[in-house]
Amino acid sequence: NTKKKPTPPPATNKKPANKKPTPPKEPEDPTKPKMTFVHRGELDMSDALASSGSRELPISRRPKELVVRLELPLLESAGDMDLDIKGGFLEFTVPGVYNLKHKLPFPVDEGSGDAKYNKTLKVLTVTLTVQPWTKEEAEAELLLATEKFEALRLKTEEEDAARTAKEEADEKNVVKKGFLAGGGKSKAGI
Repeated sequence: NTKKKPTPPPATNKKPANKKPTPPKEPEDPTKPKMTFVHRGELDMSDALASSGSRELPISRRPKELVVRLELPLLESAGDMDLDIKGGFLEFTVPGVYNLKHKLPFPVDEGSGDAKYNKTLKVLTVTLTVQPWTKEEAEAELLLATEKFEALRLKTEEEDAARTAKEEADEKNVVKKGFLAGGGKSKAGI
């Protein structure tokens, strides 16, 4: 009793029709370190607006701190690093190795912050304090949120009106029970 192994189907050079060709990946630039952002400690502006009756508005959030993590596999010595936070940008250079200028997602306190380099992992972690909302930013955010809320309310009302009109039209088109059977009356009994 010998068991036969199933033979694989013959190889074809055809690609499956449903697969899209994947575009070639651009090679990563080794002079641009991999960067990740972490938002720490959310400040909720809607808490401040609760007393004004605006709590339901879609207000964006701003973290208390922004943690930036830079992976630096090519870094030989931490002494060669130059890190600057100015004008809303993080600038990081290591002469001949890294050159990075990246816009920060939130305004930060440029005079304070903390940077730590883990030489085992070759990771620089920069912790920055995010500036609180200015009065002008809060007013602009409130106006934008009010506009979004109103647009959503109008859209919902329009959808409700369309749904009601469709339901009413569908009710008119419903065939009443007994309609085809003569409605319960017969001409033979006349």
